[in-house]
Amino acid sequence: IETATALCKSGGNDAPRIILTGPFGREEEVVQARKCGFNHFLIKPVKQSALFDTIMELFGAPRVTAKPAATLTSHNDLRGLSVLLVEDNPVNQMVACEVLKGWGIRIKTASNGLEAVKLVEANAYDLVLMDLQMPVMDGLEATAMIRDNLAMTDLPIIAMTAHAMQGDRERCLAAGMDDYVSKPIHRDRLFEVIAHHALGAPALNPGEEPPPPGGCVLDFDDGIIRLGSPELYDRVLFRFQSEYHTFTVRLASLLDTGNMDAIRMETHALKGVAANISAIPLANEAAAMEETAAREDIESAKELFPELNRALTHVLSAIETLGRVNPPEEPRSQIPSGAQEEMVH
Repeated sequence: IETATALCKSGGNDAPRIILTGPFGREEEVVQARKCGFNHFLIKPVKQSALFDTIMELFGAPRVTAKPAATLTSHNDLRGLSVLLVEDNPVNQMVACEVLKGWGIRIKTASNGLEAVKLVEANAYDLVLMDLQMPVMDGLEATAMIRDNLAMTDLPIIAMTAHAMQGDRERCLAAGMDDYVSKPIHRDRLFEVIAHHALGAPALNPGEEPPPPGGCVLDFDDGIIRLGSPELYDRVLFRFQSEYHTFTVRLASLLDTGNMDAIRMETHALKGVAANISAIPLANEAAAMEETAAREDIESAKELFPELNRALTHVLSAIETLGRVNPPEEPRSQIPSGAQEEMVH
């Protein structure tokens, strides 16, 4: 930092453009760099795409993001659609709501399958996005009730659940769901699925999901590209920090009491949320704990706890280190629990 500062002072108008790099865990250096006016820094290991984008930004070029494959439908064609989002986790609910709102979709939310069944019975929707694992009633049972008890065979129901659970897709289709979107949410894939089932647009690469990002603690580049804007990503990170800063205390208590079902549910939720913020090492640790809890192996679950705790601590530290701890200047939208309608203008 001292060398970079000296170069800028000695070079005047001809000073070189500077990108600082450093390993994760040197929080004080990153904060000092920001105070000295160096806003371009990369955490090692440096990704090629991140380095390229940063260099382009330094020279005034806009960030280039991958464009979705050409379709017969634009985002504007989704405006006015009525979608029921069934998701119990507040962070995942926020991510999906913000993406859908950006396309002009009218959203109602439900926090469990039973709420969803009651809403579908009383209201007309163009499509339902259904999480699988929820309290009270899960997504599979709710779908079966909608198909059988309510005889609604034409309502598109799209499963949404954490990635890499073997057999999830087959179970979703067998329960009467029409398609499957895995978490983390990818805007392009979600758009294609909604456009296909709600508007009849051609299906592009059905069932395929982009590969997860690499193994860095928190992949900011991937998160911003996937969610569509740095502002939305910052809001999601702030919500994550708010919801999960005491998570390991809750988990430790559940391990002490041996409540394996609750451990499985909590770590399943964390797995999906971590993937949504592009914290893949944390998502992997949560997945390992979830699978262990499903086997009701309490001793192995306790052995996994330190690594999960460490991974979560690193993610929370990364959010704080990079200055993403304050809410945006505009009021943070409140994601309602239960079923409250959110109008999109």
